[in-house]
Amino acid sequence: MTAITQTTTYKITCKICESVAKAFTKSFRAIIVGRQMAVNAQVARELQQLGFYGRDADLKHIIMQLNNKTSEEYEKRS
Repeated sequence: MTAITQTTTYKITCKICESVAKAFTKSFRAIIVGRQMAVNAQVARELQQLGFYGRDADLKHIIMQLNNKTSEEYEKRS
């Protein structure tokens, strides 16, 4: 194999590895965010039961607030 062939092969495999790594990272982040949103719903129910938001507070509104905070944090890290 010549040096040019080796360099070309390396560049192609490097691009493939980068694409796979990018897809894996994106999928992993989506799983993490999905799990966090599910936990936010559970936390919102518990906070409402403990009276932190009051009994009159709408559960969907509490979940939405927590999810918005979570989204902002993940956007900062991206």
